[in-house]
Amino acid sequence: MRRTTTLMSQELTTYFQSPLAYILAALFLGIVSIMVYLHSGGFSYVSPKDTVAFMIMWSAIFMVIIAPILTMRLLAGEKDSGAIEILVTDPVTDWDIVLGKFLAALLCLLAMVLPLFLYVVLFAMLRKPTDAPLDWGALVSGAVGLLCVLALSAAIGLLASSLTKNQVVSALIGFVLLLGLWLAGALLPEVLGSWGAQWREAAEALSLYSRLKSLLDGQLDLKSLFFYLSTTALALYLSVRAVESRKWR
Repeated sequence: MRRTTTLMSQELTTYFQSPLAYILAALFLGIVSIMVYLHSGGFSYVSPKDTVAFMIMWSAIFMVIIAPILTMRLLAGEKDSGAIEILVTDPVTDWDIVLGKFLAALLCLLAMVLPLFLYVVLFAMLRKPTDAPLDWGALVSGAVGLLCVLALSAAIGLLASSLTKNQVVSALIGFVLLLGLWLAGALLPEVLGSWGAQWREAAEALSLYSRLKSLLDGQLDLKSLFFYLSTTALALYLSVRAVESRKWR
């Protein structure tokens, strides 16, 4: 575990010394803040539950773009520079490498998202006496759902980075994989045409949108949590296998 945290600390230092993380954070916070402002009519009317759900959903959706860019260099950059050959011969396991880089990416994404929850305080201050109170159960389950999306996005971005040494290709692979998971429930039945109905349930089971929406509704859906955790674990396992394959080349 100590080796994992050491690698995580090194990656976090790299992130916070690079302008890329700050640029992505500024763009992300700026765009989501503008969308929340417009959604609430310039904060003239605020439905706490609806506005918080809107903010969390769009924060999660933007991870389709943010996460692949943030993670594209994690392993692809190491391969391109040749540093991966040194790293895999160090006294660290493949799991140490993958988990260290994954945790660093997850913490970086979490640092981007956390400032948005200051809006929860603002919504509570702007709420009129006649408005419905903030649903704390929905807020907590929605926050858990967002954390799961961040973890899955970081894991898939890392997996994409493990498959190539080209960072741009890595970002594109991660983008396509995440976009596919977001749109699975909406597009797959349409693509399949008349056969789509029987596949709808299976497609929705793979849809990040459907899974997150159930959590935003205030339901701490164990099936959705299991889906996020198992898919994240699978992506990390495949990343380990990709790193391990370097030893046999």
